[in-house]
Amino acid sequence: MMVDVVLLSYNHHLLTMSVTQHKDLKEDEVIHGHCACGSLRYSIDIRNIANDLALSMYCHCSRCQRLNGAPYIWSNHWLYHAVKWYPTANASPPGAPGKDGKPGSIEGGEFSPNMQTFETMKDRKWKLRCKDCGSPMGSWNAAKGK
Repeated sequence: MMVDVVLLSYNHHLLTMSVTQHKDLKEDEVIHGHCACGSLRYSIDIRNIANDLALSMYCHCSRCQRLNGAPYIWSNHWLYHAVKWYPTANASPPGAPGKDGKPGSIEGGEFSPNMQTFETMKDRKWKLRCKDCGSPMGSWNAAKGK
């Protein structure tokens, strides 16, 4: 199986754009990546890619165009549980299922202590960046859980 992964955060999901091509991935594998300086890392569990990859699309919004200097970018939208951020945080972002199964309610979101979050749509959407280098690493949509 061939999987192309782009985490693009302008964040939104994603980024300074990071494109990785993986050949012959086994269903039990995990894809790893990081920001420009390496202090904020992520892994994506692809064992259930058919259900966890909610959307794969080209984005041509003006934000993505400005951030990447291109007419469009490719963006993947993963469900919350498929993406893990390192170092890990003690709390869940807003709308994410907590340990009790109920949505989280932390103002601004909390994915990792090395991540900055910026609320872009009140109580709905946050942009994610590395605190150290500023690389956009994604976005979080509490209403959609991805």
